[in-house]
Amino acid sequence: MKMRDALACLALIEVAMFANSAQAAEAAKPVVVQVIKAGHLVDVAAGKVLADQVIVISGEEIREVGPAGSVNIPAGAKVIDLSSSTVLPGLIDTHTHLTADPTEPPYHGFGVSEPRAALKGAARADRYAHAPDGGSH
Repeated sequence: MKMRDALACLALIEVAMFANSAQAAEAAKPVVVQVIKAGHLVDVAAGKVLADQVIVISGEEIREVGPAGSVNIPAGAKVIDLSSSTVLPGLIDTHTHLTADPTEPPYHGFGVSEPRAALKGAARADRYAHAPDGGSH
C-alpha cells in the first residue's frame, strides 16, 4: 500500500470516529422543543399562504404544523413569536466548498494533501452544521 493510500485510509477512519463521537454526544443532549408562531406560513406544496400557523419543533424534527387554535403547545417549549412575519420553509445553502478557505492566499490549496483537505472539510462541515446562524458564512 502506498503512503498516500495509507494516509487517505487513516483520514477516513478519523472522520468516521469523529462522526461517531459527535453522534454519541448529540444523543446525550436533552431534546429542545421550540414553537414558532407564524403570522403567515407559505405552504409551497399547496401553493398557498396560510394565516396564524403554529410550528412545533422537537430537536431537529418538525412534529406538527397547523392553525394556532388546533395545535397543542407543549409545556416548557421555547416560543418564537413571528406572528407579525411570514415564514418561508426551505431556503438552504446547498452549495458550499468545504475544503476551500477564503482566508488563505491564492494557490495555497495546491500544496494541501487530499487527506488533510478531507479533515479540514469535515471540521468545517461540523462547524457549519452547529453554527447558531444555521451555518451561513
